[in-house]
Amino acid sequence: APVAAAKVRLEGCVVDEYFIARSNTPVRALAADGRLLGNALSDARGAFGLHVPMGQIVSLAVDRPDGDVIQVASGLGSRALTTCLLDPSA
Repeated sequence: APVAAAKVRLEGCVVDEYFIARSNTPVRALAADGRLLGNALSDARGAFGLHVPMGQIVSLAVDRPDGDVIQVASGLGSRALTTCLLDPSA
């Protein structure tokens, strides 16, 4: 049987153009080949968390037409992102 890929947790945040936390913003994690790795919704503080495969380049995208996308390397351990995603669709 194939071994399930080890996962790490990425934690991030979503803000609007005035750097105010955005709640209930849909966020997608995508693999380099475009496969969906996970979904999350930002909470009341604008925070979200996703589990993604270890050691991959992952695109985190606000799931809206004008939503922000950032690329991160998932690395070998869980981590918090230093950059918030922008969700301008207020």
